[in-house]
Amino acid sequence: MAALLYKEFFRLLRNMTSKEIEMVVQQIVSSYNRANGMLDFKAYLVRQFIEQMQLRHARNLLDAIRTKTKTVSK
Repeated sequence: MAALLYKEFFRLLRNMTSKEIEMVVQQIVSSYNRANGMLDFKAYLVRQFIEQMQLRHARNLLDAIRTKTKTVSK
């Protein structure tokens, strides 16, 4: 859903405040901790917002990805 909204409203999302961007980036990073699949869409959103990420966001994202890759699928 988030990727679809981004595709539809990307012009509006470019004019977000820094506080709004912070919230979006945090939500994208935390989405990697959820077990709902949709990795393609999550990766798409990370690529769109990677320039707005700060070092702490990148560290959290890498930690979440590391945790997911160590988890064995059932």
